[in-house]
Formats: sequence, C-alpha cells, structure tokens
Amino acid sequence: MPKESPEPPEELLEREGISEEEFWEQMYERYGLTREEFWEMYWDYVREVGKEKADEYFFPEFEEEEEEAAMKPEPDEGEEAEGW
Repeated sequence: MPKESPEPPEELLEREGISEEEFWEQMYERYGLTREEFWEMYWDYVREVGKEKADEYFFPEFEEEEEEAAMKPEPDEGEEAEGW
C-alpha cells in the first residue's frame, strides 16, 4: 500500500489563519515530529480509532478555553465568617 503524503485540511488552515508552512512549524513544536513522522503517527491513529477521533486529537478546536472559564469555582464564603 503506497504511503500518502496528505496536506493539512484546508478548513484547518483557514480556521487558524495560518499558512501550510506555519502549520508544519507548529506541528513540529507541538509534537517534535517531522512532517513524515507526523503523518505516519496520524495514519496509525486513524487506523486505531477512526478518522473523526484522530482529527479531534491532532487538529483540536479551541473550545476548551470557553469550557474552562464556565467551570471556575465560586469564591469561598467561609473566610467572611472568620471575623466573628
């Protein structure tokens, strides 16, 4: 089976507002892998869990920040009662 040399998804590049070159620089910084090593790892993961889950893992959307902000704990009211 010939190895594919796919390109990053166009919608990802548009969503992130980056060029393909910037994409590969970020992937090297994030995973420490060359382009070829990255795609080998990606396609192995696709075979294990499916393309949708692999895309979620390797090309995450940045919704996590919104979820974290919504989960901030309430301030502790016990400190106010200590004055008595």
